[in-house]
Amino acid sequence: MRPPDDGCEEILVRDEDSLNMHRFYNVSVERDLFGVSVFLVRWGRQRKPGRIRIDASGSRSEMRRKLVELASRKILRGYRRLEVRTAQTQQSALPLFETR
Repeated sequence: MRPPDDGCEEILVRDEDSLNMHRFYNVSVERDLFGVSVFLVRWGRQRKPGRIRIDASGSRSEMRRKLVELASRKILRGYRRLEVRTAQTQQSALPLFETR
């Protein structure tokens, strides 16, 4: 049984039809199977598998700071927030990426 997760998540999308650009960023702080906090970033073209980066270094507060910094940078580049999810509001997002 996994420990309760008090992580957070931001889902960012960028849709520009004129450039045929439909991208997503899914940034979250979660716990892995061993209960260690990890900083997880998924990105790519919407409705495609995309790429995943996992960083397990640093404290939980540092990971949340990284989440805010990355989301802020992406918003400045034209992405918009689709959903912000915390442990209190566990609602599923639109299927922006496929699992392999």
